[in-house]
Amino acid sequence: MLKSIKLNLFLLFLFLSSSLAHATVVRDLYQADVSVENRSVASWNAALPKALSQVFVKVTGDLDVATSGGLHSALSRAKNYVQRFSYQRDPQSGALTLHVNFDKKGINRLLSNSQKERWGRDRPLTVVWLAISTPDGKRYILSNDEQSSEVNMLNNTANSRGIPLLIPAMDLADLQAISVASVWQFDNTAIQQASNRYGADGFLVGRIAQLSEGEWQGACQLSLDDQTIQWTVNANSLDHVLEKLTNHLANELAAQYAITANAQDESTVPVVVSNVDGLASYTEVMSYLSKLSPVQTVDEAAIDNDVVVMTVHVKGGEQALVRAIARSRAHKLMPVSSDQFDEQNSNMALHYRWAEHRATT
Repeated sequence: MLKSIKLNLFLLFLFLSSSLAHATVVRDLYQADVSVENRSVASWNAALPKALSQVFVKVTGDLDVATSGGLHSALSRAKNYVQRFSYQRDPQSGALTLHVNFDKKGINRLLSNSQKERWGRDRPLTVVWLAISTPDGKRYILSNDEQSSEVNMLNNTANSRGIPLLIPAMDLADLQAISVASVWQFDNTAIQQASNRYGADGFLVGRIAQLSEGEWQGACQLSLDDQTIQWTVNANSLDHVLEKLTNHLANELAAQYAITANAQDESTVPVVVSNVDGLASYTEVMSYLSKLSPVQTVDEAAIDNDVVVMTVHVKGGEQALVRAIARSRAHKLMPVSSDQFDEQNSNMALHYRWAEHRATT
């Protein structure tokens, strides 16, 4: 039974490592951009709550997080959490944007006090294949070289939700690999092959068309981790359809990968790590584990030569820790068989080898 459990966890790690090996580090979670009319104090005061609300959403993955009591009241004190800000004016449209950096520790404290969990910086990268039918019946695949309102809507909405998106280049390689018909018909085989060059974790395919004057519809399908999720969105314009489908995508990703505040499975997980060859490696291992999204605290239990035994306090259970290690872009912990450890260190523990490559002299 014990060996079966360990084997299942080992296979889970290998599966997640292959399926989420390219998870992208999102570095601007505590930053927000808000359009303003001018640089007046009135515009500043009106924009800051919107910016802070956007950061709450990005950090947690929850679109409605700012409606909770503690966080909602914090919006009126948004200026207390500002680290720095700047204004940027679009050279073409002349639109003015306020860019705000918020204090990470202060935001995290607010979320902790409100019992809201944070989604880690390692987030799945999704390549987006969208076939759009124009009112005159022509169809095209949205590409990243188009400086259009559609591309801007996708990118801006994704940024406001803290999810990394990749819009295909539709260069010669893409044109040879995929057609508008393949996207329109949701040909997963062709789309998967075309997506491979981008090294993304999954792909979103969609077809968007105008049903009648003033009504657009988008049918979408997300393929990620051997799962397929479908949904449909309707709106009164193409831009609004793109906004809705991107928000729905963010909701699906957050539901799958973010740790919810209601996770009841809080547990202590024994972790054994080998190849910890000195104080520097030991410090790096402890820091690495502590920064993983579901990890609450890490306690050292014992050190035996190059083997460190730790107790990791995890929210979401043992599999949440296995998932987080597998998704980590660093890939510094590699799973090993418990047979390589003595019996004292093998009881119900997760076993890894520290794979940090250090220069030797």
